[in-house]
Amino acid sequence: MIALSTLWNATRHENGLDLVREAVELGFPAIEVNYKITERMFGEITACVARDEIRVVSLHNFSPLAESLTKNDGSGDLYLLSSTDEKRRTEAVEQTKRTIDHALEAGAEAVVVHLGKSEEDVRQQQALEQELRALTASGDKNRAVTGRLRAALITMRERAKGPCLEAVVRSLDELAEYASQHRVMLGIENRAHFCEIPSFEEIEALLERFDASVIGYWHDTGHAQIFENLGFVPHQEYLKRYSSRLLGIHLHDSRGNHDHLAPGTGSNHFEMVARYVDPTTLKVLEVKSTVSAPEIQQGLTFLRDRGIQ
Repeated sequence: MIALSTLWNATRHENGLDLVREAVELGFPAIEVNYKITERMFGEITACVARDEIRVVSLHNFSPLAESLTKNDGSGDLYLLSSTDEKRRTEAVEQTKRTIDHALEAGAEAVVVHLGKSEEDVRQQQALEQELRALTASGDKNRAVTGRLRAALITMRERAKGPCLEAVVRSLDELAEYASQHRVMLGIENRAHFCEIPSFEEIEALLERFDASVIGYWHDTGHAQIFENLGFVPHQEYLKRYSSRLLGIHLHDSRGNHDHLAPGTGSNHFEMVARYVDPTTLKVLEVKSTVSAPEIQQGLTFLRDRGIQ
């Protein structure tokens, strides 16, 4: 079963019932509630769940939006579990607990979490990454330059990550206990930008620290492919290394440095991905709002033809 992330249609609806009906009409038996769903919409979605009209498999932190926030505020990085400011880190933990509470209410199995970023020199890291992205957009044609950029990013991030990674561990220590009590799992997602936590190697350290019944790995196909395109880690290495802890997967295609495209419209190797996905894996189609309904239906057929269903 493949669920649909409300990333696709949350901004087009003010009513959760309309959102659910659109997903059902496209053939989805389940959804992932993303971070642009309001409290009122969430209540309407859970009413649909109670009537067996839809299933919610997961929530994407931080969701639903607090009443004081608008959909434009919604983001998986609205609060930082990596913050070295203890007040801000604690707020991120409390907001994640709130998402866990709502996941329990909706009958969802998991909450997908972004862990934050290394804060020191972050603007410089982002500038270097943008330069690297521009140079690799149409292929790595100047390997000497891109090699120096990658080396500089690795050095800079290694120097900066310590306090933020320690903050992440403190946050997850608190959240693992809370999630366990509520029987909701946390999915650590591989990220889209180099300054973000966790890196490829940090995923292993975090998974080793926490019990597999509470925290798992959440694979994002677009993010992994972009990291391969940038010359950091081959996409398949994420799945080879962490498939034994694979909780869920965000399915979308990528082209160059652009992702959240319908499967089959980019360069992702979904035949490879299919080898690591089994019936227990939570599968979520996560495409951006500009993807059309026919492209979604074609994307589902594309995935099923490659063994992902």
